[in-house]
Amino acid sequence: MKDRILAAHLADFQQQFGMERVPEADAFEAFVNYSIVAQHYPDAFDPSDLATGGGGDLGLDGIATLVNEHLVATESDIDHFKSVLRRLDAHFIFVQAKTSSHFDASDIGSFISGVRTFFA
Repeated sequence: MKDRILAAHLADFQQQFGMERVPEADAFEAFVNYSIVAQHYPDAFDPSDLATGGGGDLGLDGIATLVNEHLVATESDIDHFKSVLRRLDAHFIFVQAKTSSHFDASDIGSFISGVRTFFA
């Protein structure tokens, strides 16, 4: 990573979450996912819960689902809020992380396609 300040933040993040041996690209995706979702969900959470996986992920590096201001990971979590509160206020956060200093328009197209596929 060329940016020394960002690299230092990434190293701190890797140490905090025990990701020192994770490849830099994967750790960076987790760092970006965590940083963005933490802006919407201030409670503690595991950044690995947001990862979409390796290849074939449709241009998405992270997905977070917030239901009634709670980070949810399973359908049973959603069912709980539906039965207890009888309302669902859902927010979806989609993340694509890049370490390069430029972006390609095809990356944006892949990201948009991934979001559409998620909802399909």
